[in-house]
Amino acid sequence: MRTLLISIVSAVTVQTAAQNPQLADTYFENKEYDKALAEYRELYKRSPQRLFYLRMYQCHLELKEYKEAATLAEKHLQRTNEPEGIYLADVAFAKARMGDSKAESKIINRILESIAKNPQNAYQVGQALSDKGYFEAALRTYEIAEKANPSFNFTYQKALLYADLGQLEKMYDAYIEILERTPSMAPTIKSLLARAMAAEGGEDDLSYIASHLYTRAFQLKNPVMADVLTFIYTEKNDYPSALAFLKEWHQRTEFGTIGEIYQLALHAIKQQDYHHAIDALTWVLSHTTNASYLHRATLALHEARARQALDPQWPLSHVQTIIDENQKLLQTQGLSFNTSSLAEATAKLMAQRTGQKTQALELIESLVKLPGQPADEKARLLMLKGDIYLSMKEPMIAIVAYARAEEIAESETLKDNAKLARARAIYYNGDIPWALEIFEILQESTSKPTSNQASYYASKIMLNSGGDTTYEAMTLYAHADMFYHVGEYQNTHKILDYIINTYTNHPIQDDAYLLKAMTYEAQGHYQQAVEWYERVYTIFGYDLLADQAIYKAAVLHQEKLNNPRRAIELLELIVLEFTDSFLHHQARMRLRTLLSQNPS
Repeated sequence: MRTLLISIVSAVTVQTAAQNPQLADTYFENKEYDKALAEYRELYKRSPQRLFYLRMYQCHLELKEYKEAATLAEKHLQRTNEPEGIYLADVAFAKARMGDSKAESKIINRILESIAKNPQNAYQVGQALSDKGYFEAALRTYEIAEKANPSFNFTYQKALLYADLGQLEKMYDAYIEILERTPSMAPTIKSLLARAMAAEGGEDDLSYIASHLYTRAFQLKNPVMADVLTFIYTEKNDYPSALAFLKEWHQRTEFGTIGEIYQLALHAIKQQDYHHAIDALTWVLSHTTNASYLHRATLALHEARARQALDPQWPLSHVQTIIDENQKLLQTQGLSFNTSSLAEATAKLMAQRTGQKTQALELIESLVKLPGQPADEKARLLMLKGDIYLSMKEPMIAIVAYARAEEIAESETLKDNAKLARARAIYYNGDIPWALEIFEILQESTSKPTSNQASYYASKIMLNSGGDTTYEAMTLYAHADMFYHVGEYQNTHKILDYIINTYTNHPIQDDAYLLKAMTYEAQGHYQQAVEWYERVYTIFGYDLLADQAIYKAAVLHQEKLNNPRRAIELLELIVLEFTDSFLHHQARMRLRTLLSQNPS
């Protein structure tokens, strides 16, 4: 009896194991396709689900059992009520893998014939063909269905296929047709266009769809098309084209564009294109009587002017005029959420351009204490406060401000940014071990820019300690780095000269040379800068800092010294010798532009 019981239990265990989808999935994920196939086969026998079929089919393909894959698809076709084209696509694909192109072609034709008879199956069958890479056949599927039943609309599916086939103009024509026939699809079209613009190394600049959207928008007086065209210009940061179009749209149609141009200006401010933001806001103020827009555009205009004046090219007399105007406006309007951005920009201008740092700090502290101020906004303002104290060479007070920001920030990214700023201030203050400890923690940050910056500083400290547990040379370098950061370049040079002459065999040497070159560049002494950049990669060889020095020298030769030939030589050096450099892509793009402008 006991033996019988054991046998029954064993049989049940084996059967259960054979019907366990998790076991089959585990084998499949681990690429143990023979074991996975055996498990899925048992599962399929008991329940011929599509999921089990698909896994069996994929296992056969992975095991190069193409004949078995074709047979499986043909048999499953007999057991299902789904459109036959779905599984005939699998048969065709397996036949192609077997090298039987004649059979493959015959099956594809059979699929297309079935759609002519049953156009309602086009969506599922077209998707199946597309999944197997039969883009032309999938396209024909949708075209046949639309011809058989004109009420069908597969324009979106065809647009995706045009993209797969590289037929971009047809794809963009399809997008425009979608916007005309189904305006609610505009967010989807915007998403696809944004993806196209974000593609690394892509050559398509969307000029084709932009020009055609422009024409169709005015022909049809279609506000959805106008919105998408504005989106394209804005995403490309082409504010002149966006503003020109919106002004014309405002003039030639009954649709007002006050709100759109105001939003365009805010986008331009965010992207630091203050010139075009000011142009847009000036237009808004001259074309509206709406009190809300007049108020908001006035504040935004003063903010844009303040942020624009942060550029050293603007004379101090102009800067002071802007500060005075902004202070009068803030006194009239009072500090509130509506005026906080203007107040922050004004404080930054006072601190960075006119040296009114005490007044700037008072203004920032007032913003921090503003009732109801969100935690993250407070944290951001405290970080600005820390930056100002750092510019005053008060790293200890800056550290306290950054610590407060880190403590109250709710966003993990902002919290990490505050921690990074605190670590940098500690580094400038000369407490290298403490700074290193924080930098190493931040290397695990989920924010890539923060993680990269932390890794940069951690690597710099580790590589330049040179077995010196006192970090004497590194501490001096950190002080020089701080003086460079706050714009006291003579002090930077003094410390770097001392390091170069005193620590002659120390690994800090190449960093000192590079920072000295950067200091000359910041002073506008471009010839001296390129000479020091050249020393970095000639004296120290193609070491860790060589690619940075070569690239910076190339940019100066191109942009400041009017020596494109030398710039080309240096950029070619990066492209050929520094293939793993983070500057490789930038060098390649810059080189391409230079070569087109300076053919040999």
